[in-house]
Amino acid sequence: MLKSKRTGGPRTVAGKLAASKNATKMGMYSQSYILPDENEQDFNDLYAQYMLDFSPQDVAESAMVHDLVVITWKKLRLQRLQHGKLLSDLKQPIQMYELYQYKIELKEGCEWLLEDLSIVTNDYVNNFLAILKYHQKLPTKKLTVAQIESLAADCPACVPEIFKLAHEFFDYNEADFTFLQLCRLQSVKFGTGEYFVNDAMPRLYEKSLQVVSVAKQIGALRAAFKSIKEARLINTMASEGLSRPTEDLNRQFFRALGELRRQQKWRKEMRVVDVEQVME
Repeated sequence: MLKSKRTGGPRTVAGKLAASKNATKMGMYSQSYILPDENEQDFNDLYAQYMLDFSPQDVAESAMVHDLVVITWKKLRLQRLQHGKLLSDLKQPIQMYELYQYKIELKEGCEWLLEDLSIVTNDYVNNFLAILKYHQKLPTKKLTVAQIESLAADCPACVPEIFKLAHEFFDYNEADFTFLQLCRLQSVKFGTGEYFVNDAMPRLYEKSLQVVSVAKQIGALRAAFKSIKEARLINTMASEGLSRPTEDLNRQFFRALGELRRQQKWRKEMRVVDVEQVME
């Protein structure tokens, strides 16, 4: 009568979990597979879960589980890369030339608006329409002292926009200036020696024309954006640069899984034989 010497390993969930940590508590495997921007603890947790799920009983099975963990880790890494590439492609600003095929032509300089169409709301557009209306009523393009003093009252929409433009000219703290003081600052950046407001207003006028240009075609623009991003998504997903490695890793994974299952089936059959021998 023969008696099996195999213990069969831990049988309780707690025992299996404790045993699963043996392979990773010293970090002996993870250091070889973790890239600088990856989390070693994530790898160790994955390893522990595989050890718990498959409960390898010998060196051969432990090696197979190890292979499965490494393949899975590489698959997760590749998925992160794929996801990152998709996000990167989708977040790339829409270029003016991409809109030509949709018969959309915008005023020159509108690129800044294409970065985020969500800002083109009714209130936003109405503010710039008010600026255009005010500018068109000016008898001359240069504001007089009286017009500068009444600008905040005559065109309230100019106030926040002129404060924004001021950052292109000066390194200043808004809390240190009133709107009128800001308008009267000497604009030396372009060597004109004019009041800042007289350099700012032509630029604000151009900005207003750009906003109105986009607003007039906002529906067509949003539809074009949707089509362009869908095309980018399809092109990225169809790229063979990442699909081939994914297929290779999938084949490796299922091959390693098949080998492990065959090994565990063999071990189970051997255990049955041992039990039968003991009963004899």
